Amino acid sequence: MKKAVFILIFFAIIILSNQPIFAQANRWQFISRNDNGSTSYLEKSNPKESGGRKQTWTKEVYSDGSYKITLVGWQCREKKFRIIESTNYAGSGEYIDREEKSPWATVIPDSVSEGYFDVVCALSRQTPIAQSNKLNAQRIAQVIVLNANIRELPNAGSRVVQKVEKGTRLFLANSESTNGWYQVFIHQTNETGWLYGNTMKLLADKSHSRQPQQKSKPTTNKSGRRAN
Repeated sequence: MKKAVFILIFFAIIILSNQPIFAQANRWQFISRNDNGSTSYLEKSNPKESGGRKQTWTKEVYSDGSYKITLVGWQCREKKFRIIESTNYAGSGEYIDREEKSPWATVIPDSVSEGYFDVVCALSRQTPIAQSNKLNAQRIAQVIVLNANIRELPNAGSRVVQKVEKGTRLFLANSESTNGWYQVFIHQTNETGWLYGNTMKLLADKSHSRQPQQKSKPTTNKSGRRAN
């Protein structure tokens, strides 16, 4: 009996070791669903940066379950990208083949590469609170819907990092939007998140504006009704 259990464990280890590390679901952040039926993901860890260029891992999952893992280089200022290495896998995780490296190419508007570019290069525009407040003259956004989600990345499938209520005011980290999303500072941290444009309004630039405060949640009585 012990021998049979050992054999099962042994083969399980072999099977798992043959699965590429990139198959781990929690490594990936959803980016978009594409016209060709594929789904795009970006590795959650921060992009590697050197000499003004970034490198990120991407994952394309196709309708038949097969997928491609690619290391992509980015030039944010020039809006260019190139394939550094790319590997195709079957839905079972079995290796299929590798693709050749590509030269630098311009990011095509409304393409899958632009979806990645918008997220990767938006991350490089994050600035410290003090610097951002000075550059943006304390530009403030105010939430105009009952409840809004601040997300980790500028897309609706990204992780929610904070929920804010109507009337909440937030400093902008960048006055320019990315696909309709605005980068804002999260309350009580030096981190930033993304708020969709139709959930907020931009207030007038006022360098003397008071510090935005998060609207407190209404208290409730034991019956669960809102207290006046």
